[in-house]
Amino acid sequence: MRAANPDERAVPRTTPSNACDWASVQAAAIESRRQVKMVVEEATMLEFKDGCVSLKVATDLMTAASGVQEDIRQLISRAWGRPVRLEFAQPAAAAEPAPSPEKSAPAAPEVAAALGPSLTVANATDNPLIAKAVELFGAKVLGVYPRQK
Repeated sequence: MRAANPDERAVPRTTPSNACDWASVQAAAIESRRQVKMVVEEATMLEFKDGCVSLKVATDLMTAASGVQEDIRQLISRAWGRPVRLEFAQPAAAAEPAPSPEKSAPAAPEVAAALGPSLTVANATDNPLIAKAVELFGAKVLGVYPRQK
């Protein structure tokens, strides 16, 4: 029988404290839905403090992450064996250069005309292609954004 060393501190396995614990969540996510798996694989744990897990999520994944936030929270709770709260943090957006005076922004009516009719989450499924995608994949429209150039 080995005598206990007073310098060794017993740390419960369920107390997350470093990135290795996030790896256990990522490993558990393999069996999750595709969206949950995708967000968890790309997310980075910033900190765990007072029962709250703070994750850094890329801007392009924020919509998906928000849609599966409860699933991710439950996944973390199961992996760590304790209840947790979850919050997302986005990386700081890169500052865009100021527009030059030669290239002035178009007037507001021109911008509105270029964007076309106002499309919202509520009326997005009026579009036959979106309606078919919702039907085929059991999808849910989480957000509507203008096309980026």
